[in-house]
Amino acid sequence: MNPEGADRRSSKSGFLHKQKGRIMVHIQTERLKIRCLREEDCASLFPILSDPAVMRYIEPPFTLSKTTDFIRTAGLGHPPPVYAIVERVSQELIGHLIWHPYDDTSMELGWILKRDRQGLGYATELTRALLEYTDRDIVIECDVRQEITRHIAEKMRFQFMEIKDRLVIYQYKKHRAAA
Repeated sequence: MNPEGADRRSSKSGFLHKQKGRIMVHIQTERLKIRCLREEDCASLFPILSDPAVMRYIEPPFTLSKTTDFIRTAGLGHPPPVYAIVERVSQELIGHLIWHPYDDTSMELGWILKRDRQGLGYATELTRALLEYTDRDIVIECDVRQEITRHIAEKMRFQFMEIKDRLVIYQYKKHRAAA
């Protein structure tokens, strides 16, 4: 721990920064960086969260007011359950990452990306980075109709767990029991 009370744990793709009880995730991949959301991100996040095609399997499109509330309640939490996804080259906010405790041993991973940034491999890149970043198991939940998310989970060797309330649940166990 350094004199300012901060502790950093690194990995190839990012680091965990813990300061005075607040945990912040800072991850960089080849093309993306993950950072905490800020109130001023509302102007960039609103067009994404209000797009019916982006939100099709998630929830009804957001209003500007709902986007502002989302950033204030979820994005500015301590620790926040969601983070900004920013392209490193353009510095454009292109979506948000869902990353929070799922249960005592697992983290939940998800992402919502701007429509014109879908299909570029960003979700796979984020999943790889988070698999490297954490020592905990990871869970991905998605609507049964989200074929692309299901494909990513299966490609990244997440195990199908169950379908519950129209959600498919996948889990990646970091520490598998010996056979």
